[in-house]
Amino acid sequence: MTTQVGLHISAPSRIEIVRPTDILAFLAREARQHEYRRLSACAAYATRIGVSLLRNVLPDHKDLSFRWLLGLDDYITEPEALLAAAGAINSELRVAGMLPKCRFHPKLYIMDRNPGFSFKSVYEDSSLSYFTKF
Repeated sequence: MTTQVGLHISAPSRIEIVRPTDILAFLAREARQHEYRRLSACAAYATRIGVSLLRNVLPDHKDLSFRWLLGLDDYITEPEALLAAAGAINSELRVAGMLPKCRFHPKLYIMDRNPGFSFKSVYEDSSLSYFTKF
């Protein structure tokens, strides 16, 4: 059994380990602290609950926006997840097409205020989650 952990890197000398069960709380805390207004999520698979949980990471604010790039490989993404992502206010949804002999398998989340400000990226693979602030 593989245990997932996350690394939050805010400076070359400081690394914070984040447990998988704490990732959403970590993202919510960072979003509040840095006043992030936009979440961009790129994921191989999505569930309705997952979309809802990620939408709740950002604090309530009138200027929130969401960008979603979700995959359909392996037929795991729930149709309800696509509807939830597409139907939300200030959301843009793109779906990665399925191609023969090609896999779409990212797990990347980026939070920012707008294109002119700093942002926080979160990259996950099967064994680690990396959190980086730029």
